[in-house]
This record gives sequence, C-alpha cells and structure tokens, in this order.
Amino acid sequence: MSEGPVPDAAPREPSRAWLPLLLAATLFCYGLGIEAPGRFKGDELFYMRSAAEMVWTGDWRLPVYEGEVRYQKPPAAYWLVAASYRLLGVDLWSARLPSVLLAAAGVGLAHRLGRLLYGSRRAGLYSAAALLSSYGFYRHGRWALTDTLLSVATLAAFLGFAEAIFRGRRAGAVAAWAALAVATLTKGPIALGVGGGGLLLFAALAPGDVRRRLRCVLDPVGIALYALLVGGWLALLLHTVGLDAAGAGSGHELAKHFRPNPFRVFSGLAYYADAAVRGLFPWAFLLLFYRRRAERDAAFGYLAAWSLAVILPFALFVRMLRLRYLVVGIPALAVLAGGALARLEERGGRAERLVRWVLAAFVAGYAFALGLALLALLPMAWQLRSAVLGAAAAALALAAAGLLVGVRALRRSGPFDVRVLGSALGTALLFAIYYGSWYPHARTLPSYELGRRLRAELAPGTTLGTAGLDPQERSFLSIGAGLPVRNPSPRDDLGRTAAGLEAAPPDVLVATAPALAELPAGLRAGYTEELRTSGSGLQLTPEAGLRLLRGRPARLHTRDPELVILRRRPAR
Repeated sequence: MSEGPVPDAAPREPSRAWLPLLLAATLFCYGLGIEAPGRFKGDELFYMRSAAEMVWTGDWRLPVYEGEVRYQKPPAAYWLVAASYRLLGVDLWSARLPSVLLAAAGVGLAHRLGRLLYGSRRAGLYSAAALLSSYGFYRHGRWALTDTLLSVATLAAFLGFAEAIFRGRRAGAVAAWAALAVATLTKGPIALGVGGGGLLLFAALAPGDVRRRLRCVLDPVGIALYALLVGGWLALLLHTVGLDAAGAGSGHELAKHFRPNPFRVFSGLAYYADAAVRGLFPWAFLLLFYRRRAERDAAFGYLAAWSLAVILPFALFVRMLRLRYLVVGIPALAVLAGGALARLEERGGRAERLVRWVLAAFVAGYAFALGLALLALLPMAWQLRSAVLGAAAAALALAAAGLLVGVRALRRSGPFDVRVLGSALGTALLFAIYYGSWYPHARTLPSYELGRRLRAELAPGTTLGTAGLDPQERSFLSIGAGLPVRNPSPRDDLGRTAAGLEAAPPDVLVATAPALAELPAGLRAGYTEELRTSGSGLQLTPEAGLRLLRGRPARLHTRDPELVILRRRPAR
C-alpha cells in the first residue's frame, strides 16, 4: 500500500476547459428554481426567518425564531444567510443562493482532492463530475440549511489534511483546522467527530509511519486557530445567555436527538449503506470496482475512513435516520467513484469496456429523456409563463456561453472522457429540469405569494401583524413581504394576540377569517378590509390518494385558509 498519490499512467490528459464548464453547469443546475416556494424543506424556515431577524434587529449574536433562542445549531449557517440578506435583500432566492455558491465551491474542491490523491487531472475531473451529478448532493445542495456548508467545510478540511499528509505542506493543515472550525460552528461537536474520527481511523489502520501522519495533522498553529474561532463563539454564547441557559438549551437538544441504542446499530448501518447508494446515484456502481487489493491504497483508505466516520456516529447515536445526514460523506464517495473511473480508463480491459457501454447507455438515455422533457415543457410554458420561459432563456444562454468552451474540450478529449462528463452533465440537467422547473412551480404557497404582493405595495418601514397564522405561514408571509412580523399570534391564544395588537397596532394586519371574527370589535373597527382570499378546502396529496385507493386510512390536510388583509385607519 503506497503512502502517496498514484502516478498518472494515461498518455493524454483531458482538456483544462472541462473544469470551468462543470462549475458553470453547477451554478446553473443548482440555481435553477431557487426562487420558487413550491419545493421547500420545512427546516429552511428556521434559518430564513432567524437570519432575517438578525438583519432587521441588528443583533447577530444568536439566532432567534418566534422569540426563542435556537440552540439546535451554532450560528454559522444563520450568519451566511443573513450576510446574503444584507447584500441582496430578504427573499427566498437570496437565502438559498449561498448554498448554490458553496455547491460550486465543493465541485472545485473535489477536483483538487481527486487530482491530489490519484495523481492525475483526469481523476480530478471525474471526481468533480461525480459530485456535481450525485443525487444526494444535488437534492440537499440547494436548500438554505446546514448540509451544504457542513459538507463543503468538511471537504475543505480533508483536502487540507491530505495536502499535509501526502505533500508535507503545513499550510494545508492550518487551513484544514480553520475549515474544521467552520464545520463545528455549523453543526456542533459532531463535525469535529467526523473530521477527527476519519483522520484517526486512517492513521490507525493505514500502514506506514503513523507518527509522521499525526505530526502533520496535529499542527499547533492550526489547533490554536480552531480553539480561537470555536472558543470565541462559546465565550460569546455564555456572555449572552449565561451558563445555565446555554447548558439547559444545549442539553435538551442533545437529549432529543442523540440517544445511543445498541439494539438498532445494524438497522442504522443498513439504512445508511442503502442511503450511500442512493446519495451517490448514478455513480454508486463504480465502488464495486475496488475489488482488488492493489486498488485499495492510501487514497482508498483516506476516503473510506472519511465515509465511515460519517456513517458510524449517526448509525450509533442519532435517533432519526435521514439521507440528509449522509450528505457530508457524499464528497468522499464521489472522489472514490472518480478515482475508480480514472483507473478503469488507464487499465483498460473487460471492466473498462463494460463501464464504457454503461456510460454510453447513460448518454443515450439522457438525450431521450431531455427530448421528452423539452416536449413536455412546451404546452406548460403558457401556463407557467415567466418561470419556464425564464428557465429556457437561461438554458439557451448557458448553452451559447458554454459552446465555445465545450467544442474546445471535445476536440481534445477521448470518447471515455466525453461519456463520463456527458453523463454527469445530463444527470445534473435532468435533476434541474425536474426539481428546478417542474416541481417548484407545480404548487404555490398563498402566504408567501401574499407576502410578495405586499412587498410591491408597502413602504419599507411598514409594520406587519398577523392573527390566526401558524409559525410556518407567518414565516413565509414575512419572507415574502421582506418585513418583520412583530406581534406573537399563535392559533390557540387569540387573547394574547389581541392584547399585542392593541398595545402596538401594526400598519397592516393579515388574519384568517375565523381569527378575525374573534378579535375584539374595537380593534377591528380601527382597520379597513382591503382584500380577502378564498380558501380551497381540503388538500388530498398523491400519497393520501394512493392510501385511500388501497383502503387504508389517510390524513387530509386543511389547505390555504381564507386570509383577510386589513390596513389601519389613519388617525383623525
């Protein structure tokens, strides 16, 4: 087993023009549809609303949601969204844009790591292409959550440690500890467990000089930088809320999510093994080609230790089993897949011919699917208007911009290169068409759309109040309008809502019709009704419909309550 990267034996490297094309494709495919509210993750609202409160109040110390400090996560992800709000304004797309930019950065880092570990530009490009088109990374790389920031920070940390271990560059270890600090400020101590656990596994199991590897990793300057960044935030937390409150809040979250259960270890491992295959789709089959001992060298050990350090803690200690938790390990699996592709091309033989035919089938299938997708988009264009037409215009602009780069790259690339990178681009484009064009615009969120309408009509300093809306509806209304909702209004405490509205009457009040009817008559007399939206009864989701057809019980959801917009009468 070699200690350093594997030398490149291929006679010709792919064109350098492929990397800018992959980065441009990442920005386009991941950024398509981020402005649409139809496809959202429920946890996004915590980050969007809390970051918006940071901007509106000017207090960036701790995230606050619905008047309560959030101890679930450290503030790095909130700070990132708040910085985007500060530069671009409060909106859905500006909250998700940092994740898209981080995904592009992750593709570039995967290229560098693959090239470093496997010793060829080809392996770097294949690693970047595999990460770009991995289902798990795309699926969770567009939301305003911690997943993308955590996975890219961990990828940067392992790249820095690889520079220190395999190249002897001390600056790599310092940069790695800084990236590990960002990961810790994003997800908490588990990020340090993933990074430190992976390195310890590699140092303990890989043959060679263990002491030299540990000296490269345990750089005193890097450790001091990590302690300064993480310790500074901890000092800020304790100074702001005190030791008792911080301990109680953090302890409650740990008890809620982390419960060791030795009886479910095997089910957790089975779930995350299956999640790894799904998350790396369509490249997971390439991991089977590491079947010979000669293939399992230092690069394989380094990336496998990283993957195990991600899977084991979540399988052993975390109550919930989710694909999201594996996103931080998908870059390691993508680099493994890229290295397998590069070695297959170099080695040739029956396995290389098999993969060549599989990739050719991928390209043919993607061409057919893209043709069907374009045909399906044409009749929808007039219904969805600007959404699909804008996406089509952006696709044409990207095609025109990438034509010159693409032609130059194709002229200098062999058939295998074209099939690998063409498969990656086709996969990412299909993901973008489905998740970025069809699905987000298939449904709308009335509270967000109402907020967008208010944004166009209200002055920036207008105060906004609600009655009868739940926290999710209130958050979408606030983000859509770009205005804070100052008064609390839980559905089960209209007395508290009425008291808050009477103490500080907002300029505009958005209320459900039942809640408005229960407010005091004197309070209602101070407002003029301007708009009333019609409710749409019950929502039967496709999953609920299938359950009813099979004779099973299904949950029906109340959809879109009737909303009333009232404006405060001017004082006489």
